[in-house]
This record gives sequence, C-alpha cells and structure tokens, in this order.
Amino acid sequence: MRIKNEDYMDITNIYNLFEKCSRLYMDKIMVYESNNQYSYSYIRNRVYYRRRELENYGFKKGDILLVCSQDHISILELMLACWSLQGIVAIVNYELKRLDKELMKEYINPKMIYEDKELQTYSVTLADTITPDLCNAAYISFSTGTSNKPKGIVHSHRGLILNAKKINAYLKLSHNDKCLNLKPLHHVASLSSLILPSIMAGSELHFKRNDDLLSTTTYVYEKKITFIDVSATVLKYISYFSERQVLDCPLRIISVNGEHLSAEEITNIKEKFPNALIYYAYGMSEAGPRITYLDTDLYPNKLESVGKPLEEIELSILNHDEHNQLEGERKIGEIVINTPSLMIGYYKNNLLTNKIIGDGLLKTGDLGYLDKEGFLYVLGRVDGQISRGGVAIYPYEIEDMIKMMPRVTDCVVTESKDTMNGNRVIAFVSVSDHVEVKDIYNFCNSNLPLYLVPQSIFIVDEIPMKNGKLLRTKL
Repeated sequence: MRIKNEDYMDITNIYNLFEKCSRLYMDKIMVYESNNQYSYSYIRNRVYYRRRELENYGFKKGDILLVCSQDHISILELMLACWSLQGIVAIVNYELKRLDKELMKEYINPKMIYEDKELQTYSVTLADTITPDLCNAAYISFSTGTSNKPKGIVHSHRGLILNAKKINAYLKLSHNDKCLNLKPLHHVASLSSLILPSIMAGSELHFKRNDDLLSTTTYVYEKKITFIDVSATVLKYISYFSERQVLDCPLRIISVNGEHLSAEEITNIKEKFPNALIYYAYGMSEAGPRITYLDTDLYPNKLESVGKPLEEIELSILNHDEHNQLEGERKIGEIVINTPSLMIGYYKNNLLTNKIIGDGLLKTGDLGYLDKEGFLYVLGRVDGQISRGGVAIYPYEIEDMIKMMPRVTDCVVTESKDTMNGNRVIAFVSVSDHVEVKDIYNFCNSNLPLYLVPQSIFIVDEIPMKNGKLLRTKL
C-alpha cells in the first residue's frame, strides 16, 4: 500500500502531498517520539489546529515562519500548517548562541516565530507583495554555522518533492518500514531524504536526538528500525556498538552520506550489517540535496565512487583553467550539476545566486571526475570546506571568531583525518602576548556553537605564508 510515483505528478505543494497520504494511511502510525505514537489522521488534525493559530495572527501566502525548536512534532506540524497557507518555513539551528539567533531573526525578518514552545509575531513591516525569488518557495535552510555571514538556501515545493520521489524510487520504502530520523530538521536532507519518502510510503517515522550514539544503537534494536539515513560518522559508531548484535539487526536499508568513506570502510560496514542494503550517497543542500547514489551490493568494484546521478540529473566536470567541460576518465575539475531539484537561490543574495547558478547549472565547489562508465568520484573541496560528522564547516567562521580574541594576531583552521568522526578541526593560532590554549578553548565555547569548536588548538610563533599564500605543509 503506497502512492505510485505517477501520482505525485500533479502535486505542487508538500502539504497537498501530506493531505493525500494522510487520507490513504489514516489510522496507521505516522510519528513516534519519546514513547508516544501519533497516527496520520491525528497529525492531520493537529496541522488543522496549527493552521488556525497562524491564520489568527494574519499569516498568509508568502509570509515566513521562523522555527527555532528541538520539538520535532511541533516543527513538523507547523511546517505543514505553514505550507497549507502557502507560507515559507525557515528553520534555524537551535544550538546557535542567543546572539546568533537574534541576528538570524533580523536577517530573515519573518512574519511569525516559533521558539521556546511559543508562537509570536515578529515583523510588522513586511511588504504586501511576494518578491520573485520567493515565488513557489517552501523552505529556507542555512549552510553556515553562524549568523554573521548567513547563507540561506531557498527550496521550492517541486524541487523537494521531486528529490524525495527519486530517492524513494531506489529505496522502495513501504508501509511496513520504520524510519529513524537522526538529522536535525534545519538540515534539508532530513526533509527530502527521509521525512518525505517516509510519508510517501506510509512508513512509521521515528524522531530521536542524536546526542548519545550508544542509546541510538539500542533504540534501533528495541524499536526494530528498518531504515536510517545517516552521516558516515554516525554509521561508524552504530556499527561499532552493534558488533555483538549484528545477526539480530533489524535494519533493512541504510543510506550513508555527508562524508567520504573509503572502500575499506564501506566493506567493513557491509560486514557488520550483512542483511541490509547499503546505499552510499552524495549531495549538497543547493541541489535539493541528493545528487548521486551507489548500490554497494550491485557495484562492489565501485566503492571508491559515490555512484551515478539520480534520474533526470546530469553531471559534468568543469576545468577552471580552460573554462571547458572535460570528458574522459580521471579528468579532474569542479563538479557541475543540472538538476530539476535545484534551489531557487540564496536568500537576499542575488550576487551569490548568479555566481553559483547563474546559467541554471549548480557549481558545487567540489573537485572530482567521472569514469568511463559514468560513476562520480569526489576528491575534495575547492574552497577548503571541512566535513565533520556530516556537518559542513567553513574554516573562516572559526578563524574570524578566534581573531577577535584579545592578543590573537592570526589564526588558520585546517583538518586532519579522524577514523570515527570524518575529520578533526584544528586551529593554529599566533599571539602577541601570553595566551594559553585553555583560554582559546573557553573563548570558542562562549562564542561558537559546539560543532564549530576546534578539537585541537596549537599556539605557533607565526602562521607560515609565502607570497600571501598559506603554507599548510609547514603547519
């Protein structure tokens, strides 16, 4: 019992998709959290209630609802209620420092805010007309950690639905599956890679905070979870804690993404979960987000790659030196994407939008190549972005903050390989007077979200430079 792919063709709003599925699956359990379970019809009634709440505040088409909460059920209800009114949802990372949250509110300028379990009006100066860049917009996600340099990514209903449909085409979830969401809801991947596919299939959707991986592993076994979509780091820990229970593992499908996995690491994970189908995927928020996937059972000789693109997605490699697309094996360049799930653009940043997708193609900022069979290999970032635990970290965010500390003269943030967590974030700091490493840690903990605090900090006499360029090998 599931909606067929062709039945999505006329659905242009995520709320309409939910409405259709909720009437099909009715009394089946839709959401499970903290030992409470809610049916599709119950959640639909709650969405009606939330919609009336928003309407009472004058919320209308094109208005923005900012959500900053850890309450998964309330977030889900409010998103759907907002979309039923053709509004736009912006979800802000709950773990940001309070000052960062306030700056994000000013930047987004929403009509309504849901925070600390309270719905309230924020903006009274919104224009009556919808700006062109927000037409058909559904959701704004943010790819930077702090709000002093926010990068809001505007997604359309159509793009998110199409991406979820294509993901479900190979996952083949059913109403018998139990899907566990471990990603925060401010990540677009949680929406299009798990929540929407789960709703489409009438699956049971479980929410759990990912702050204790041992308890998460226990939860998978106790609740008989059959599908997870996780970062490579999370999967490594689950496989580690599952070592003695492998034969009894209920997982039927595992989707792993967000970080590089070597062929050896994938092979080890497959040995830990011999009864599960394991898909290794690649994507980025701007693409909706899923771009490619690899069936590790079907292509055991391609485990170093991230697979082939989803249906209707085209890949090419751009040579920055010659400004020409390259063909042939191991021709390395920037990965460029043509996808129907492409973002509308960056919120309030037409300059960046034109730079990244000005010609309708997404310049990913990732380096890679296509082999002669069309499998994609990702080699790293053009801009030095660091991936840790499935989270994209931009070194300049940490560097700029540390440089604000008294007596700090310079700072460079880099990475080193971490077997379990993907990468370690390392800060090299030069100072003009006596500063201890613990002082820098304390400063970071007070001014940065936890996931941006470096794992290692070293004080150096000077940052090695030559002709204005950093000599990373000297660090």
